[in-house]
Amino acid sequence: MEVGTSSSLEGKISPNFNSQVENKSSVDNMSVMSKALRNPLILDHILALLNLTDLKMCRLVCRNWAEVGGSLLGKRTFFPVTQLFRYNGSNLYQATPVTQNLMRCITISDKFDPSVPTSKKATVITKIFTDLPHLSQFTREIRFLVNQTEFATAFVNGMRKLDKSATKIQQIDIFVSWIPSIEEYPAYTEKLPFLTSLTSIKFVLHGLTRQTGVDVHGFQPLLQTLLDSAPNLTTLNVVSPYYPNLEGCKNLKDLDFCLMRSGHSRNLDMVDAIGMLVQVKDSLIELKLSCGGSDEIMAQQIENLDVPVMSKLTSLSIHQAVMYLFPDVFNEGHLPALKSLGLGVMTPSEGFLLSQHLNLWKRHRGVKFIDLGLHFLEDANSIGQQIVQVFPAVKKFDLWAVLGFKNSIQEVNEIMTPYRTWDLEEANFRGIYVNASCMFDAVLENMAAWKGVKRVHFEYAEILEDEFVSCIEDLILHSRGFKSVKICGDVVPEILGKIRPILERSGAPIQVTGGVVR
Repeated sequence: MEVGTSSSLEGKISPNFNSQVENKSSVDNMSVMSKALRNPLILDHILALLNLTDLKMCRLVCRNWAEVGGSLLGKRTFFPVTQLFRYNGSNLYQATPVTQNLMRCITISDKFDPSVPTSKKATVITKIFTDLPHLSQFTREIRFLVNQTEFATAFVNGMRKLDKSATKIQQIDIFVSWIPSIEEYPAYTEKLPFLTSLTSIKFVLHGLTRQTGVDVHGFQPLLQTLLDSAPNLTTLNVVSPYYPNLEGCKNLKDLDFCLMRSGHSRNLDMVDAIGMLVQVKDSLIELKLSCGGSDEIMAQQIENLDVPVMSKLTSLSIHQAVMYLFPDVFNEGHLPALKSLGLGVMTPSEGFLLSQHLNLWKRHRGVKFIDLGLHFLEDANSIGQQIVQVFPAVKKFDLWAVLGFKNSIQEVNEIMTPYRTWDLEEANFRGIYVNASCMFDAVLENMAAWKGVKRVHFEYAEILEDEFVSCIEDLILHSRGFKSVKICGDVVPEILGKIRPILERSGAPIQVTGGVVR
């Protein structure tokens, strides 16, 4: 009875009714979708997948999309604020209003509107801090590209005018590319207000400035003024010919310092370097030290240095290694928390000096990760034997070496043999500029004797096609037991089309994306 009633009802339902139900369902679905696409949380995830061009276009759809898209653009791009101001006769004004979302990250550079006279460009930089309504409250990062002394002065003067109670600037990056003249760089006698939100500073003195004969210490006040205004600074990255004063940086956790010296001043002063570290010895967790410049920089070896105990330092990286070989510091007494150590050897003479210095190091059983880079292979075996003795508890090891025509299989054997004794859990090898297939086999055969999960990456390889094809069976054989073997370099699509099917059929963990040429 119930079934019959149901059948009769179905027969009486009109087609229009079914159509109306479907239309209503479609409308409801569109309404739900439309509501979802107005939700800022959902939009944020969707629009975050777009590239910059599409992200700019989507802001034209509606107000909600414009706001969310603006916030994403503000996080991913730096807005060039110096181009916002124009001159009408003698009157300076902001020509284009900017939404607050785009002010999150800004760039201050020498790119001005054509209407701005040369004599007024510095004024524009100061006006940025006083006239842009959203800067104090919404700007988080500032990138300052400076190439004139008056621009640096205008920047500091503008920073002084910030409302320190409202300022939320977290990071300031300064790139100096000024061409020095006979003028003196101004000293800043008046300090900036404390920027309590400022936790990261990057200061880079570019090569053009470094290589001149002018006293580049004139740039020190610009960096020092910022450092003194940042009591909560945690991250500092400096490329400079002088050591900054870090006395006020009591919360500094991460220091990346590269000493750049011009040809007329090539010495690294150990006393100044130690003095800088003493100031942050109680807070520093990660430390990177390096040297740069066209000339070889030599460390002044001074005895009886009062090296600090850095009780919280867990990660230390030194390139060029020999330049910062402080006496009696690489041990459990001075670096009790050290877990990770990186060393880079740039020249044969540096390798010889490092080998000799390692004899003075005491055993450190807390180091679990070593990253060793070898630009030259001289004394590599001696360095390896000493490293294994000084750091017996290493579990992860990254080794990279430059391999070229001048290097032999015997040298590869000498480089890699010492590390067989480590009880490794993970090992990674990067071979750079490999141009002989025998190097592939030598590396894989030696590394097969290491413990742990093993990965190899040959970068910038250049192997002739016939030579590679003749060794491909040995390559497949020796790659057994490896997590991955990657080979990259110049790409010849026709050759890759022949090689890849062979490797895929073999099941070997080998990936070739280039490096095989005619």
